[in-house]
Amino acid sequence: MSKLPAFSILLLLTLSSVCLHAEEANEADKIIVRNFVSGSLQQIKEEKQGKPFILSFWSVDCTYCFREMEMFSSLRKKYPDLDVVLVSTDQDLDEQVIYMVLDVTKFKTDKVWVFAEKHPDRLYAEIDRNWQGELPHTLFFNSKHEVQSVVGEVKPKLVKRWLQYIRKENS
Repeated sequence: MSKLPAFSILLLLTLSSVCLHAEEANEADKIIVRNFVSGSLQQIKEEKQGKPFILSFWSVDCTYCFREMEMFSSLRKKYPDLDVVLVSTDQDLDEQVIYMVLDVTKFKTDKVWVFAEKHPDRLYAEIDRNWQGELPHTLFFNSKHEVQSVVGEVKPKLVKRWLQYIRKENS
């Protein structure tokens, strides 16, 4: 029998209360869940044309990912121009779990992407040719969409330095 990580157990225990909250949300509060497939990265870049953004890959099994999402949530309060796009690497992740994760991490968004390919290795290569699925994985895109890839937990100091760089680049 496999053991669930402690955070996964916590998520499962809070699922029922989040499900009730999600059902009570009105249509305007619903989060759009989009399938992340081959070509989705290009679609996101087109939607963000000329704008800097962060692409954060996460999974329900990744404790560091949750800490990162909480950190992004906190920083967005201080830096409202911080644009973070979330992509779950959990294939076909249930929407109720997404609501729960966003609730637990206090991450506010109107859209979340979820891997929807049978062979995620193809997506890894399309996203970052050196990536083999390690999490967390974060991509920092400047306004020209030149990218810096970070595998492992991103700390607030790095995000703040990136924001300073972006602001200088755009002035």
